[in-house]
Amino acid sequence: MSKICIITNKKNIIGNKISNSKKKNKRKFYVNFIKKKILFKNKIYKINISTSGLRTIKKKKININNIINYEKKK
Repeated sequence: MSKICIITNKKNIIGNKISNSKKKNKRKFYVNFIKKKILFKNKIYKINISTSGLRTIKKKKININNIINYEKKK
């Protein structure tokens, strides 16, 4: 499974870690992913989703069918 959120399209980004002496080193900023089990039509599906994407689903009441179909295509 790729590390891209289905809802928010968030993915890992690369930035700088800046030390006390202002020396810049490359590092990765990771997305806060969780594996969530979703019950849909009497089947349990496991999806990899960011926590902000989960909040978006709850707030905007996004249709779960679209998410499940997207996961099946992968």
